[in-house]
Parts: sequence; C-alpha cells; structure tokens
Amino acid sequence: MPTTIQMFSSGQSKQEDRRGGVKEGKIPEKTFLRPDEVAEILEISRRSVYRLIKQGELMAMRVGDRPLRIPRKELRDYIAETLLLPG
Repeated sequence: MPTTIQMFSSGQSKQEDRRGGVKEGKIPEKTFLRPDEVAEILEISRRSVYRLIKQGELMAMRVGDRPLRIPRKELRDYIAETLLLPG
C-alpha cells in the first residue's frame, strides 16, 4: 500500500500581532515536530498550533495514517517571519 502525504496550509495571511514567545533554547534537531512540541517551543497552547495550521500560517503534513507533523524548517521560518521581526 503506497504511503500518502497530505500537506495542510489553507492560506497565506500573516497576522501582525502575536502573543506568546519563543522558549529559550534550540528547536529540537528532529526533522518533524509534533503539535505539542511546537506549542511548547512557541509557548502557546496546542489548540493555538492547530489554529495556525488551519489559518495557513504554519504548514503541517500527515504521512499516511500518522498524526500531523510540522517540518522543523517551517517552524524556523515561521519564527523568523512572524515572531522575531521588530515592529
């Protein structure tokens, strides 16, 4: 049975105002992160992570029947674009 990969990103909009921060320390060196790991890093709720995915602000994927995963690179890009820019 072939493995299916589903990509989740429903929009390109970015909100200017963000709540939460970024947990000090490195993002784990794993290729893919679980939503609860992303929530801990961003210091937001897991529900907020799912909201970001649904709004298209954070890309996630599902490989086969496995739970959602967020590529590490996508998280790093999200942090750079929306949380760390001044202004």
